Amino acid sequence: QFDTCPYCVYAQRAIEELGLKIEYRNTEDVDQHRLDLIAGGGMYQVPCLRIEHDGGRIEWMYESRDIAAYLRKRFGVSEEGSPG
Repeated sequence: QFDTCPYCVYAQRAIEELGLKIEYRNTEDVDQHRLDLIAGGGMYQVPCLRIEHDGGRIEWMYESRDIAAYLRKRFGVSEEGSPG
């Protein structure tokens, strides 16, 4: 994530709204985080949510709206904000 990226802010708002404890990694300031993002997800784009699925499969989700929708669905809140 970048601190000044509006797409990152959009994803962060969903994370905060849900009260989730997610580790943020600033790929702009920390070279190793940038290299990890490229190596794992295949491209240097933020925001990116690294999802560990049962069984160990790793998914890299890049679009802010997709990230917010996934988190709301996964943690029980619909896009409109009501329990889903």
